[in-house]
Amino acid sequence: NDYNSSMMFLRSNSDSLRMVINNYKYKQVLNTAISAMNIGITFVSILIAIIAIVNMVNIISTGLLNRRGMYEEYDKMLKKASDEDMIFACVIDMDGLKYINDTFGHQEGDFGIIAVSQAAGTITGENEVCVRSGGDEFYIIGIGSYDRCECDEKVSRFKAALAGFSEFAEKPYTITASIGCAYRRLSE
Repeated sequence: NDYNSSMMFLRSNSDSLRMVINNYKYKQVLNTAISAMNIGITFVSILIAIIAIVNMVNIISTGLLNRRGMYEEYDKMLKKASDEDMIFACVIDMDGLKYINDTFGHQEGDFGIIAVSQAAGTITGENEVCVRSGGDEFYIIGIGSYDRCECDEKVSRFKAALAGFSEFAEKPYTITASIGCAYRRLSE
């Protein structure tokens, strides 16, 4: 039926739908609601379908863990760690997201968030996890051997990667982010 076909299409094309411009988002919601009404779906089912579509469209696919995923991975890291290991944390906060959203639209803000997540991913080591904690804030955490030199290198590599993404994108705004790293011995 039309409803199942629409939902199958949405599921198989969710990555494309995530980047839909707001104008098209509402057309899609309306079209799905009309299709559902034409085949006699209840009002509650229509609302559920609309909420599902809007949620799929509004998710920015960064490929990063969320906070819950971070806690799960951190617990796994701790189980493998020794007292001599260091815990490493890097906090990244995108600069100017509100300005980009307000001036150029939320799709451009999403683009900036994805660029920051990709730059963060380039400095994430094999035994570290990169997380989008929400909004415009990202974390990288790890347990192992760390020193000041390595932290400084990560900061430099992140800034260079983000500058490269921003330059390559040729947007009317510059994508920047603030970054800070710290480490300490687990046994402290």
